[in-house]
Amino acid sequence: MGEQLIEHAKKEATFTLKQYTKEELNAMLDKVEADFKAGSGIPSEEVWREVDEEQDGLLR
Repeated sequence: MGEQLIEHAKKEATFTLKQYTKEELNAMLDKVEADFKAGSGIPSEEVWREVDEEQDGLLR
């Protein structure tokens, strides 16, 4: 299993993260807050279920 994680990490190491400006981050937060107030979004239980499923797939 450790070897699989190392191989996965090597593949993931090639991507770069986008650097956001303070304005972009604030705009994203404003949108999420508005969505939350409107009652839209994904419940945390669903998000964690999806994360668990993705992690299970990586370990197989």
